Amino acid sequence: MTITRTCSLAGATLVLALGAGACGGSDEQDVRATATEWLTLDHKKHAKRTCELMTPRAQSQFLGLLGSFAGSSGGCVGLFGKTEPSDDSPSARDVAKGKLTIRGDRALLSIAGEEMPMGLRKVDGEWRVDNVINAALDERPRRVDPRLGQGSDEQQVRATYRALSEAMAGKDYERSCSLFGYAAEAQLVLGRAFASFGETEKSKTKPDLSCAASMRALAKLADGDDEDLAFTDEVPSAAALAAARVSIRGARATVRVKGEDPGHFVREEGHWRVGAEPSEGFTTEAAPSAASLERCWRRAGASIASSAGDLRFAVGSTARNIAIKPGQISVKGKSWRIFYTLPSDGEDPGLATVLAKPSTVSAVAYVQDAPAHAGVVEKARACGD
Repeated sequence: MTITRTCSLAGATLVLALGAGACGGSDEQDVRATATEWLTLDHKKHAKRTCELMTPRAQSQFLGLLGSFAGSSGGCVGLFGKTEPSDDSPSARDVAKGKLTIRGDRALLSIAGEEMPMGLRKVDGEWRVDNVINAALDERPRRVDPRLGQGSDEQQVRATYRALSEAMAGKDYERSCSLFGYAAEAQLVLGRAFASFGETEKSKTKPDLSCAASMRALAKLADGDDEDLAFTDEVPSAAALAAARVSIRGARATVRVKGEDPGHFVREEGHWRVGAEPSEGFTTEAAPSAASLERCWRRAGASIASSAGDLRFAVGSTARNIAIKPGQISVKGKSWRIFYTLPSDGEDPGLATVLAKPSTVSAVAYVQDAPAHAGVVEKARACGD
């Protein structure tokens, strides 16, 4: 059985449709049998089998994409045990008619009516669901720097933190993406799919949802300048990183550099990589009114912008994450937070437009020196929940 999850947010729709399994004939037969098994399997009743038919990558992506809807406790099995299937899942006949392309150990199966192709990979002789957010046949293997795997776990986490900072500061998006965990990549790409990031996209072609392209779009959210895609402000000094608090629990770690938001890491495929932001997510609740959001932001202690001058501090600065909730956008910078309402049509005008002309939307709130006003940020983020 295929789970088709449709989430309408900010005027955008994202559909995830997947299949998994194997039977033992030709690759083409096995890939189609994989999709057919997925279609006939009850994911909720057979959550364990569902997860067995997915690679660790696909499991991490689902947790990153749907964990905020159903909760991520219990991992992959716990997630699917709470996820209801769609009533209009593709049938076995749809799978049989789907366009299939196989290249080596990767396959793409496009089914009529589904917005995204199934990305599968052959593992130990069996085809499994592998990539649900940006499947491609020509995906480059991740670059693994052996130096990041030296020393204790704590040393590896610190080294990965610094490597990511250097890659982002140098605008090396391919390198940055190689340091992202799969759930973190899913959050990044989902944000790219739901928001315009200040771009004017008049073409009907689908946006490039590769990790590097999504990161580039996120960088453009900060300043809207194609030629200056700054993503981070600075690389932490060796002294600052050495003084950072590192907490490790199992396969997860947190790094707290003074003056910075905590960095989250996860151990995947034998390497420490950037983990998904636990505080950011997507919800499908009805959108609150712009007036109620503005009142809530005021009560939280955030400032309300009345002119572009109020937001000058964010122009050309860092946009590190974006959270999309019904009727509103939250953008996190290195030391600031900006919240703004969405127009009635649900289309995000992009941060660059909002910074230049706050009146484009009904209300814009901001918090400068956010690390020192964590309580205000927390209350403002809860508005509309």
